[in-house]
Amino acid sequence: MDAIKLRRSIRKFDTTRKIPYETLLELCKYASYAPTARRQIDKEYIIVDDDNVIKKMYNLPHGTLRYEDCNTYIVLVAKNPKTLYISGMEPIDLGMAAENIMIKATELGLGL
Repeated sequence: MDAIKLRRSIRKFDTTRKIPYETLLELCKYASYAPTARRQIDKEYIIVDDDNVIKKMYNLPHGTLRYEDCNTYIVLVAKNPKTLYISGMEPIDLGMAAENIMIKATELGLGL
């Protein structure tokens, strides 16, 4: 409950330190525990920590983060909706997975 109460939006990160790959995998594991529509396996997680790839990502439409703000991303990707039992649920499923990542990251003391 404390992690849920403490969680907040972070827009700037400490780019002088790298989060260990094992920790990123742990965050993805907790994301996979999020509920989904009819227990569909409808998403994948891509860890991006390559500086050149991150620079290229900034040519895509994006939100409020800039290249200088973050050195690692966990990208949540919805699978093809035509292969799912219930299409249209992908944004909700991705949102719940992202929330699990944020709660676990808060519990681990990341972004505070």
